[in-house]
Amino acid sequence: MANLRYNMAVPARARMPVYDSALPTKNVQANTRLRTVQFSWLSRFGELESRTTNVPDMPLFHMAFNAFARGTLVQTPQGPVAIEDLEPGKMVETVGGAPCRINWTGTMASDAPANTGRASFLYRVTECSYGLGHGKPDLLLGPGARLMRPSRIGLDTARLDLVSDLVDGQQIVQVAPRTPVQLYHIALPSHRLIRANDVAVESFHPGHAASLAVADDLFGQFVSLFPQVRTLGEFGPLNYLR
Repeated sequence: MANLRYNMAVPARARMPVYDSALPTKNVQANTRLRTVQFSWLSRFGELESRTTNVPDMPLFHMAFNAFARGTLVQTPQGPVAIEDLEPGKMVETVGGAPCRINWTGTMASDAPANTGRASFLYRVTECSYGLGHGKPDLLLGPGARLMRPSRIGLDTARLDLVSDLVDGQQIVQVAPRTPVQLYHIALPSHRLIRANDVAVESFHPGHAASLAVADDLFGQFVSLFPQVRTLGEFGPLNYLR
């Protein structure tokens, strides 16, 4: 498994396992809670494909699906489009660069306190200081979202922050919905900043520490969520520091 861990290359047998969404996920202990996710991608032949499956209820799996709440407006060359209406093959605007084609989308429902007995937090950006044109929010984000202040964009020392680390009770407020909220994420051919309600938020990238987060069998399941790439290395470099 050395190539899986350190080069992020995936052996053919681990690349695309098929999991029955009605059955417990392979290699996950029976008492592990599962979450239902959906994802879509463009095949090597440019065809749109989709899948629904169960994944372990773990942060590594959540982060691919829980950045943007339903209703978030993402800027495209044709104007703003709701995140739930975006699909692989459509183009989105990027901050400081050319438009990029979406090659993967994922979605899951947030947890509700009734399901877990604990609060499941989302994050509302309420102030316009995060907007690229100092306008637009209100923006509701999930815990997987990383964003950048406009004043930092272009600086060599600029760093993306998890939205949960920016909570101050005024500009960014932590909220606990009573009912589930549908959450989304999108991946582009490379790591970019996209405009969500005119706030600079990163596109999905697994990060270079993803392979260290779980055991080998679970990591293989994580990789199988991204059929548009042969290896996690195909996500390319992190273009922005975290």
